[in-house]
Amino acid sequence: MRPGNKWLGLFGWVGLLYFTTFFAKSDLYVISLLSSVSVDAIHQKMKNAPQSPCEFEAEIPNLNKESIDFECRGNPFLPTDAIGEIDNGGSWGRFGRKPNSPDNYLDLQYVDNPYATGINNSKRVLSVIEQPGIESWAGFFFNLESKVLFPNEQNAISIEVFSKEPGQNVLLKLEDSSNPGLSSESQVSTRLKNSWEKLIYNFPTSDTNRFDRITLIMDLGKANQEETIYYIDNIEFSSPKLVSEDPINPAPKPRHKAENVLSIFSDKYIQSKGVNLNPQWGQNTQVEFVSDSLGESVIKYTKLNYQGAEFAPIKTGIDLSKMTHLHIDYYVVSAVDLNFNLISTDPTVESAYDFPTEEKKSWISLDIPLSKFSENENGVDLSKIFQFKLEETSGVGSGSVIYLDNIYFYRTNELELLWADEFDAQSINMNYWTFELGDGCPNLCGWGNQEYQIYTEENLRIVNGILVIEARKTPDGSFTSARIKTEGKKEFLYGRIEAKIKLPKGEGLWPAFWMLGANIREIQWPDCGEIDIMEYVGRQPGVVHNAVHTRSSYFNTQNKKATTIPSVEDDFHLYSINWTPEAIEFYFDDRMTYRYAPQDKNEFNYPFDKPMFLLLNFAIGGNFGGPVGDNVQFPQQYLIDYVRVYSHKQNK
Repeated sequence: MRPGNKWLGLFGWVGLLYFTTFFAKSDLYVISLLSSVSVDAIHQKMKNAPQSPCEFEAEIPNLNKESIDFECRGNPFLPTDAIGEIDNGGSWGRFGRKPNSPDNYLDLQYVDNPYATGINNSKRVLSVIEQPGIESWAGFFFNLESKVLFPNEQNAISIEVFSKEPGQNVLLKLEDSSNPGLSSESQVSTRLKNSWEKLIYNFPTSDTNRFDRITLIMDLGKANQEETIYYIDNIEFSSPKLVSEDPINPAPKPRHKAENVLSIFSDKYIQSKGVNLNPQWGQNTQVEFVSDSLGESVIKYTKLNYQGAEFAPIKTGIDLSKMTHLHIDYYVVSAVDLNFNLISTDPTVESAYDFPTEEKKSWISLDIPLSKFSENENGVDLSKIFQFKLEETSGVGSGSVIYLDNIYFYRTNELELLWADEFDAQSINMNYWTFELGDGCPNLCGWGNQEYQIYTEENLRIVNGILVIEARKTPDGSFTSARIKTEGKKEFLYGRIEAKIKLPKGEGLWPAFWMLGANIREIQWPDCGEIDIMEYVGRQPGVVHNAVHTRSSYFNTQNKKATTIPSVEDDFHLYSINWTPEAIEFYFDDRMTYRYAPQDKNEFNYPFDKPMFLLLNFAIGGNFGGPVGDNVQFPQQYLIDYVRVYSHKQNK
């Protein structure tokens, strides 16, 4: 939920274009922009340029008709067609500029193939020129004439890349140009040295007819210290590359101090004595120990019905009462319903926790409070834990395949309740909250996001301990809603921030729970920083968004995660962050969905070392919310059970 960008109007081209030439110099055929003639005239001059070895035909590429070959036709990548800080109707754009980096921090040019050997003997290719000092996630995107329609059995896209070194991480993302938040991405690493190489990106068949924009990052995670030139060519459909079901990437690196950990299985910690990772319980599950991409060990369960580990004598168990959490990383290839059971002895008691399985072939990290297993009617005795069991309850016999890594118990800093609003009064507590009213005008019309609603106090009330923010449609077709904030009254630095929320459903609805830097009035947005703990847009049912906005990544929202959670609208769920000087971790019902932790922190990428305030609002429409669906019935309610803030209390 962006607060609005008053400075956007400063962007754009100023002045008149004088003339356009298309000329050859060394290897480069550079498109120079210095004229005010029409785009058609520009294209005509390109065609008629006598010094050009071919007639260039400027057009928006259509992958469904033919491959994108970067010869004498295609997107010319004219600066006037570049999408800047606002979408000006252009056909391409770039991102990843650091403060004080040059305007031409990333250039695209059609050039003679400097390495016409091997699999690529094309006359012309596309060069991607990156200046030193830009972000490690810098890249570019360009629109397609129509949405990608994968041919039968060709749900993959191949790109020829000149690989200077093995290990160049080339990311390809398909996006919806009208909604860049809707995307599907794949990442492939080069394997050759000083050679053209075909990289194949697999996509699910369900991605067909969804995306009309291609985004490329040529070496994700690498910050170049000098000018670097990449070359690409021949983007086209391909048969999917057959890959092993083993995880391509390693599980996230554990971050807890060894002295606070009791490890069951992890290469990062010393394993506790007496652990049996393959007890013979008579089950049919096959257990293997395989290596990930770093050569570290991972547990693989095949044909899972149930399987687990013993790590203490059955007579006594081990005392975990001083521990606070269970951590586990798991990777689902195929599964339906997974239950993780913690088991205590004397007498034997099992307590289950459901593992989400919707997200396939991606590492999922869970940090589960041990209280989830003990604080219920049939809870375990944490002082006598001796086993865990992972069980497939619905798809037994279906061949479920699961990978596990980093299974350990740990003691974290204790949480101490710092502030809460349980909404148990008759009306909103004005010692905590301030209403924001109106439509944002004159300084932030549409609240900076072209939203439809007018905010009022009447659209907010408390009913039976629940804060109700209600969106209404008036007889004249306009919308009203409510927005509150704790600015100047309750501001926080670090800790766990959480809210228990039930979401509305319907296209065009946009509820949010978020934070802004308390210094926003001094240094403005995005320098103050923004943390979107939860955003939800009804046009994407079941997709919960987490994001951060900073000076280094505010355009085209780079630091974000969208997590699919079916039926999320049907009940209350807990949305939270764990915010420290090192990282911001986002959680949905104790499941970590995203972690933001830049390696080299500075005021541009981590302005989160100063107090921030909370906001709750229910927007309608806007850049992210989208049009209101014809079937949406008003009023709609965004419900908040409570908001709580905890500080980290150091263990001694």
